[in-house]
Amino acid sequence: MTRVVLGGLLATAVVSLVSAEQAPQQAPPATGLIIGRVTDGPGNSPVTGAIVTLSGAGIPARRVLVDGQGRFMFTELPPGAFTINATKTGFLDGTYGRVRPDGAGRPLEPKADERVTDAVVRMWRFGSISGTVTDDAGDTVPYMTGQAPSRTVVAGRWQLTNSGRSATTDERGTYRISRIIPGTYALVITSLNSTMPPS
Repeated sequence: MTRVVLGGLLATAVVSLVSAEQAPQQAPPATGLIIGRVTDGPGNSPVTGAIVTLSGAGIPARRVLVDGQGRFMFTELPPGAFTINATKTGFLDGTYGRVRPDGAGRPLEPKADERVTDAVVRMWRFGSISGTVTDDAGDTVPYMTGQAPSRTVVAGRWQLTNSGRSATTDERGTYRISRIIPGTYALVITSLNSTMPPS
């Protein structure tokens, strides 16, 4: 009788050990917190009406609308790497870690139970270039196409690169190139005139 009891206890212990080994590891509790603000790039003024999206760390993307001070908050976050983006009409999309309009962002990586309270997402307004095209006699020139190449550093030297932005003058010779990323641009208008007779 004693052997039967010991055998049963041993079998129970073995089953319990196997069950414990096969039990899935529970993920740490999602108690992280991220609080931040959306500001304009050149200054520190809040950008109201922006939509902020948080994604990463294996969780579904979350979206919130900032308050009147440009503030946003995400709660119950697991540890991991998160990307924070902001969008608003009239602004270049913003992302956490970007310090210039054409720069790259970086992920925010809070640890377990960490509370981040100073996440800043900067946004820049689109710019525009407008004016009037005239010839050497001072007369306006209609229906001319102008391009705005950007001045950037390539291999340590300043060069003009195609920005993909252009516009055509109207019947009064005026033009407007819109949705331009803040930066330095040149205005190029090419005129093709022929002195050959039509024949």
